[in-house]
Amino acid sequence: MRIGEALGGQDMTVTTNTALTFDTTTEEDTASFVHDNISTERIDIQQDGDYMFFHSIYNARSDTANSLREAPFLEWEINGVAEQYGTSGSYNRSSNDAAGITSSSASSAGIIVPNMLTNDTVELVETNEATNALGTYQ
Repeated sequence: MRIGEALGGQDMTVTTNTALTFDTTTEEDTASFVHDNISTERIDIQQDGDYMFFHSIYNARSDTANSLREAPFLEWEINGVAEQYGTSGSYNRSSNDAAGITSSSASSAGIIVPNMLTNDTVELVETNEATNALGTYQ
């Protein structure tokens, strides 16, 4: 399965766990798992087995201050419970250059989840450690 965010712009400023939503399904093996069209943050498992998941998230910010710092942190949740492995994080610090103030960062990680069962759910959850965050994921 490959899911993504074609429209971009989901807010990454929340300081509590928030599941990322995805608006595009590029590839999908519906015998194994499906991207939930109603709860677009969720992947629904269709067949018992071991699964491997990867994420790669790029986030960007454009603002008028040169001192903001952001630390988006991502983790997988299985059936609403955070996994201990497969987490990632990144760090944004504004830089003032000739084109203006821009900031971006990215993170990637993978996780193997053994013994998943039919109807289990998977979500990628984000928390931003900054209190004045302005970023969005693309």
